[in-house]
Amino acid sequence: MAMHNDWERKVDGTVERIENARDDKEKAKAQKRHDKLLKREPSESSFETKTPCRIDSRTGRIEKGRNSIPLWLHISTLCKRETIDVPLNPSHYHLRQLQDAKINDFEIVKRDRKYYVHISMSKEIPDKQPSSIGGIDQGLNRTIAVVLLPESDGTIPHEELICDSNKRDLIDKYDLIIASCQESGATKKLKQLRNKRSNVAIYHDWCLAKQVAKYTEGYVIAIGNARFSQTQYSGNGMLKLRKRIGKWSYGRQRVYIALKRAEMGYPTELLDESCTSRTCHVCCSMPIRRTWLDGSSYVKCYRCGLKDDADLNAAYNIALRCQDDWLKV
Repeated sequence: MAMHNDWERKVDGTVERIENARDDKEKAKAQKRHDKLLKREPSESSFETKTPCRIDSRTGRIEKGRNSIPLWLHISTLCKRETIDVPLNPSHYHLRQLQDAKINDFEIVKRDRKYYVHISMSKEIPDKQPSSIGGIDQGLNRTIAVVLLPESDGTIPHEELICDSNKRDLIDKYDLIIASCQESGATKKLKQLRNKRSNVAIYHDWCLAKQVAKYTEGYVIAIGNARFSQTQYSGNGMLKLRKRIGKWSYGRQRVYIALKRAEMGYPTELLDESCTSRTCHVCCSMPIRRTWLDGSSYVKCYRCGLKDDADLNAAYNIALRCQDDWLKV
């Protein structure tokens, strides 16, 4: 309200200057100032444009219900000794997450004419004893390459290549739709697709994390810290590669995988993956040749004659580095 009153005062001042202008030059200058102010009128205050604050136990709390309503929001008001009790409608997934968990705080968010309560919680999960060690390498063509080293019984290593092609196809699809809407000026359709690409990427990253966590259950896992995207600066002559890397979410995938594995009670480490793709995991020699075929890369060692997938070779090296770190401890 104060900003709007100040704006009205400035507009009235420009109108007065236009009326009292001594010549055309001064009048044109005042008119230009007046037109700028009309375009900068402050909008009315709205809850949707405000950042919601976190509410802790001093102001409100989440309570469990005893009837058909599982959760209640109990929050204080500006009036003394007057509170508001709001019934919540959580899903079964949220109720499972809140089991044996401590609620730290929450926030009230308005979205699409509805109010949501975002709860922040903490949960203690006991650590489990891992049986062996594994490594994960992230890539472009193959999203995840997993290698699980053999256990003490002498079994062979487990290898798995995961390619999230559905995510790539959907993101490319929405990129074309949004580009066509931008060219045709379809603003209404653009508003509907505002968060579509990010939602698709987040959903597929969660599904990928669940799949990796289930496959690596019982192992200590090390994930290579991919810094390749930081070397792709503007003007390096590789525009297509920069676009592909920009669409991929290495950091978010690592966070989701570590979170899902932490819920199962197993640790996840982040290791430097420098030279893992150029080093032979059998003889640890560097003179190897890397070739690309049908969208995949392969390595051949000149010393021991190893021929293997480049992503699996990097995952082996990451797992061996993690094994050396654990043996030192």
